[in-house]
Amino acid sequence: MENLWRMWEHKQRPFAEIAYRVWSSRFTGLRGEHLGMNFGKVAALALAALVVNSGMACADTLTGVVQEALETHPELGAIRFNRRAIDNELNAARGLDLPTFDVRAEVGRQRNSYLSDTGIENSNEWHDGKSVGTVLSQRIFDGFESRHEIARQKNRVDSARWRVNDTANSIALRAVQAYLEVIRANAVLIAARNNLSAHQGLNARVAAR
Repeated sequence: MENLWRMWEHKQRPFAEIAYRVWSSRFTGLRGEHLGMNFGKVAALALAALVVNSGMACADTLTGVVQEALETHPELGAIRFNRRAIDNELNAARGLDLPTFDVRAEVGRQRNSYLSDTGIENSNEWHDGKSVGTVLSQRIFDGFESRHEIARQKNRVDSARWRVNDTANSIALRAVQAYLEVIRANAVLIAARNNLSAHQGLNARVAAR
């Protein structure tokens, strides 16, 4: 293991740095927010060590696998859509401070009925009526409801953003672990085949004597 680390330290550092830069540049959250994957450098180093051991250059392939996992995983997709829904709720909360303009219209047959001061019901004949009106209103003071509602929705947006980041980190880490495990298993398989071939050759030489 010490020799392997020295080989990486002297020969594979440029590859690991390139892999890490490619890794970091690919993963951005909604609206360009970086996902902050702290395990990216560790995975790059582990991949570099495996490359030294097996002679396989797989940085681009690893990046593609992780990117596909982030784009197609249903759990992450659901959380992203939930984040967008919360963004829209924040926009709705900001609308509480805006003026409202309503248009009202009435049309149809009408009949007015009312009670007089003496308790006698008076009414007129049915007649056709129509009316159109507009109402413009603006909140002057609402007891700080809109201010606190906007603050609440902002906090929900921040919480949803961090939840997206956390889920993306977890999914990407599992993808990296699975990918590296496949590489490790492939290296073990190659070593086992080489070992079998060597033993078969040794057995053949012993049998020839």
